[in-house]
Amino acid sequence: MALEYINDNYSRGIGVTEIADHVGITRSHLNHLFQQELNISIQNYLMDFRMYKAANLLVSSSMPVKEVSVSVGYRDQLVFSKAFKKKFGISPTSYRTYSDELETRGG
Repeated sequence: MALEYINDNYSRGIGVTEIADHVGITRSHLNHLFQQELNISIQNYLMDFRMYKAANLLVSSSMPVKEVSVSVGYRDQLVFSKAFKKKFGISPTSYRTYSDELETRGG
């Protein structure tokens, strides 16, 4: 239920507490279940989910970075850009540019 809720609502900027409330368990129990089943914390899963959705949008659309950040649940573009760079080691704009260059070269 938590995975489905994340998939359906990540763009609204949901947090771990809201997910736990939706499935009717405590934050700590939800986190324990994620650690046990997926070997990742619920917080890291949610952030990774958003980052991979953002990466996909960056390469599959011409949406400005600000719109991409909002569409994956980040209201603050700077916070989004920092999280993206932490995850992928490159800024969202550079990620898009690099992906475009690879596509142009046939890589």
